[in-house]
Amino acid sequence: MKHTLKQLVPKSLKQMIRTYQGKGLERSVHLRESTRYTDIGEAGPLIIDVFSRINDIPGWFNVDDCGHFFLVLSYQSAMGVKGDLLEIGSYHGRSTVLMAKCLQLHLNKEEKFRFIHIDGGHSAEQAYFDLNLCSKHLAPHGIIVMDDYYNKLWPGVTQGTDKFLNDSDTLSVLADLNRHGALGRKLYLIKNI
Repeated sequence: MKHTLKQLVPKSLKQMIRTYQGKGLERSVHLRESTRYTDIGEAGPLIIDVFSRINDIPGWFNVDDCGHFFLVLSYQSAMGVKGDLLEIGSYHGRSTVLMAKCLQLHLNKEEKFRFIHIDGGHSAEQAYFDLNLCSKHLAPHGIIVMDDYYNKLWPGVTQGTDKFLNDSDTLSVLADLNRHGALGRKLYLIKNI
């Protein structure tokens, strides 16, 4: 039976599969930044209008992150969630540029943050401190995104985040999202009040 199935598969398809399998490791390396549009299918408006403008900025903020951030920020705007944006830690500013695109107006001093991206210190103490500080200045239904969650190279981020979540009664996990080709995940927390 197995021999019969092998005969039914055209040689061109067999060669394509062998070529693809041989490049598996090479593909995973450049998927870390997901900058080749052939890896994600035909480019849509988000890629053409947004990600292509930040593509030349060095960094690990990939096309998945771009889509996730843009979705959350656009949803907040549509739902009338107001507040400023904050980022702790930025390599060359790829994520900052996307966040700035989503700003709609300059805000009062009394305004709180509606969206915070934390990619600062990677120790358990620093992750806990950043989350604790930011949560005090978060608007109702505001979002905190914690970078490098469950990244085996930075276990302190997970430890500090989990400790904060155990101690907090105002924030809960909205989403725990994998990032194509990245080691760590981004954990999205939402303020319940």
